[in-house]
Amino acid sequence: MPAIIVLARTMIVADGYVIWRLDSRTSRWQIAASWGISDEFARRIISSYHGRPVSSVRFDEPLVARSA
Repeated sequence: MPAIIVLARTMIVADGYVIWRLDSRTSRWQIAASWGISDEFARRIISSYHGRPVSSVRFDEPLVARSA
């Protein structure tokens, strides 16, 4: 299991964990590492979001994820 997934599992309680990676050459997001998700989801490649091309995500500040 990749160290980033191990770290995530020790810090955040969740049913599954995914590390996404943007391929800047093809402008597609794909899963680089995962745990606890279906094989079908793990094979996903995202090339658009709501009909718009995907891009990188800036992390100038902490990214806060709240429970629903």
